[in-house]
Amino acid sequence: MDEVFPDIFLIRQKKSFKFFRPVVNIYVLAGSDGIIYDAGYGQKRTVKKLISEIKKIEKHYKDQNKPFKISRVLLSHSHIDHFPGLARLRKYCGLEIILARKTAEIIENKTTFFQHTHATNEQLLKIQRFKDKKILIPLKINLMHLMHWLFYGIKYPKNPDEIIDGPTDILINDEKWRIFFSPGHSSDHISLYNEKKGVLFAGDNIFRVKTTWLGPPDSNLNDYVSSLEYMSDLPNLKIILSSHGSPIENPKEKIKDALDHRRRRTEQVHRIILDKAEDGISVKELLKTLYPKGKKVNHRIARGWVALTLDYLEGRDQIRREEGKREIRFFPKRPASATNH
Repeated sequence: MDEVFPDIFLIRQKKSFKFFRPVVNIYVLAGSDGIIYDAGYGQKRTVKKLISEIKKIEKHYKDQNKPFKISRVLLSHSHIDHFPGLARLRKYCGLEIILARKTAEIIENKTTFFQHTHATNEQLLKIQRFKDKKILIPLKINLMHLMHWLFYGIKYPKNPDEIIDGPTDILINDEKWRIFFSPGHSSDHISLYNEKKGVLFAGDNIFRVKTTWLGPPDSNLNDYVSSLEYMSDLPNLKIILSSHGSPIENPKEKIKDALDHRRRRTEQVHRIILDKAEDGISVKELLKTLYPKGKKVNHRIARGWVALTLDYLEGRDQIRREEGKREIRFFPKRPASATNH
């Protein structure tokens, strides 16, 4: 537990199960009417460890005769490393749950969550042919549910206490904060900003030392760029607190770096397709060109952002596709031009 800004504490839920469960940040905005931003993993032991850290913060405040009360938890988005702790935080601490409407619809129950996440396959089928194995889908869903219960302690919170339908102000410790929608990494993503303090809780849209995950079905490249540009224009922005990694104390510079990185990647994919103008290129060939020394697992991970980039370039009328029975090939549609973002 670290105080990363006056009256804002960072609690890290540690990495376990290697690739499956990364370190995730949970923030406590402490004071007379505080709030928790994000809920982390949901195993009983994990949540109780989180609560013990919150109690340390409470003791710290009471030792200084300062008021301390946490009554709400606000979720950034519906990904598996952020929401499973909600149900137990409500059960053990009586916290009210605040969700964006789309988030509430996604994590309402097992069926809605898996319908949403399973759409990834449909998105990837738009760029690459796979063997049809529909008979295995029910088995896959049951296996994924077992893995989510084991690795993440998944529980679906019933009847959230407050639903957010659009940008709104919220009072936290008698100070006005702004909740705004920030899609990109996910379609339901929200962020939290205090202009007076210059503090932005950006969730998973931007990190200090790496770029965020972008991939179907929930990410969108246009939304990602728009959200980062909006964040860059926030008045008095001084620090970004992300859901993974350390605080970002050079926010404008880091946002620019992230936008430049995405622009370079988009141009790289476009150039490769231009170079293969005569025969076109499949996604499999494109991934091998992008990662010539990468293993299959690297290609599977990268396939997400490549899918978004192809969709982006098609939307800008810069590439076209030819769909065969066994593969989809991409061709340039017009001479290279300046590619924005």
